[in-house]
Amino acid sequence: MIVRGGFGAREMDAAVLADQDIIRVSEATELIDDAEMTARSVEKRWAAVTIITKDGARYEAEPRSARGDVDAPLSEDEMRDKFHMFADPVLGRARAEKIRALCLRFDALDSKEFAGLLDLVLAAP
Repeated sequence: MIVRGGFGAREMDAAVLADQDIIRVSEATELIDDAEMTARSVEKRWAAVTIITKDGARYEAEPRSARGDVDAPLSEDEMRDKFHMFADPVLGRARAEKIRALCLRFDALDSKEFAGLLDLVLAAP
């Protein structure tokens, strides 16, 4: 995310993961397990970030849960956009939109519509 400005399905592509800038940032990154954060993460996904630059400058973000967690929910528009950010590159926009439309009416689907939804989500991309 720090290299490309976002994270979606495209960022999981092997060529992107082999990008030298991503490798450089990855190698300069140290993940530290914190007992307090781990305990908090039973119900929420808490994290804190500290960045120390080569010149010693220190940037810190206070502990918080991720956007989309129960205490920081996404709006309907943000959920739609996030779904399409991950689904469209894999499934195509039209198929992703069909899946989304059926999921939005999930409780009202008849057996034919439910079978259609299963076909859409279980078929290979």
